[in-house]
Amino acid sequence: MSRRLSDESISARNYYLMIAEGSVFWFASSFIDGNSVISVFINEATGSIQLAGLTATLRSCVVIVGQFLIGMWIYRIRNFDSAMHWFAFLTRPLLLLSVPLLLLGVSGTAAAVAVIVLLCLFYFSDGFVGLLWTELGARTIPPRKRASIQGYQQVFGGIAGLLSAVLVKAILDSPRLDFNQRYAIIFGLCGLVFASNAVVLHFIKDLPRNRGRKVNAGQASVRSYLGNFLRLWRADGNYRNLMRCRVLYVLATMGSSLLVLFGKGYAGLTDVQASAMLYLQVGGQVVGGFLWAQLCRRKGNNFQIMFSFGLPLAIALLGAFTHFAGKTGANLVWSIGAMVLLSGMYTSAWIGIANRVIDIVEPAERTNYLVMQSLLQFPFTFAAYFAGLAAELWSFLPVFAAIGLCGLTGFGLSAKLYRERDRIEAKVETSKGA
Repeated sequence: MSRRLSDESISARNYYLMIAEGSVFWFASSFIDGNSVISVFINEATGSIQLAGLTATLRSCVVIVGQFLIGMWIYRIRNFDSAMHWFAFLTRPLLLLSVPLLLLGVSGTAAAVAVIVLLCLFYFSDGFVGLLWTELGARTIPPRKRASIQGYQQVFGGIAGLLSAVLVKAILDSPRLDFNQRYAIIFGLCGLVFASNAVVLHFIKDLPRNRGRKVNAGQASVRSYLGNFLRLWRADGNYRNLMRCRVLYVLATMGSSLLVLFGKGYAGLTDVQASAMLYLQVGGQVVGGFLWAQLCRRKGNNFQIMFSFGLPLAIALLGAFTHFAGKTGANLVWSIGAMVLLSGMYTSAWIGIANRVIDIVEPAERTNYLVMQSLLQFPFTFAAYFAGLAAELWSFLPVFAAIGLCGLTGFGLSAKLYRERDRIEAKVETSKGA
């Protein structure tokens, strides 16, 4: 009985700690949000929309590479919590290294490349930390509470992110600071908050019975590791359908990092208005986090997936409208603001897919399924780069057409999943077995 009480205590504590940790993570991320701050920094430093899109692509790719590598070796890790703590403490403060570089006068393409490298190293390590975090959550948190963790992370992290929006806007608008000083301060604040995130992660623990226990997730060679993915893919049709939704989700976000640049080019956004878009991005994150958590809890993960695909369709329609209406000289700040708000909401729409995967797969194969989910997304993360390239060569109109098609297709596929949900047997772990 005492051990069961201990497990329940750890589970309850991890639930609140995971919400707090994710809130701090999203707070830190709001300082360098890819839809505004980083893309504007890259564009101003190099003059390239294409490079801004490539940065968003690289950020997604390196997370997947990190997850792939840790998935191959995870079976050798006996204490997941300790491994996660070490990775976090060593890598969370990486962006602080950009501060001396910028203050020493590194500028232009050199400054952009340095920041991109540090971001890639950070998100590569986050692939390690994120997979361990997910496994610990599946082990220690009851199924009904898992979906709400990511949702409340977005809510509280977004509310805290409003503070970062105020700070970032004040810094970017300050006439007393030059380009390097502005971004040195922003990246420095981001690095400090990420360092505090590592502190919160330190208190998340595994259940005592799991410490020192190997998991069925590693393979002796890359060949057998990849072969195991093929076996799992063939074995579960429900998983395959969810992954099609996940790929469409990734493709539907291809233009997210370019919306502010689109607004400056087609809607005449001033620098002050562009920096103010961060408020809407963070506001969308708060609204989306609360909405997705409630939909997952009340209507189920499948309904949330279906509902979320309406957002990229709305973004595409607004984008097409702005593209044509911008030629008339009309004030379209409201249209760009609505697109940024919806994009912020869509940022966390993946939580329904992620939690549904955890629900339906065999616990012993869970890590492999999660890694395979990331691998399947990998080729499609380059969509952000090609979106930037298409915008430079032609216009943003093909980008919005592709986003709208993804939203429409995803809605149809997820509607089928929703209708068939009662015929799918969920292999859900109970709180005792989690």
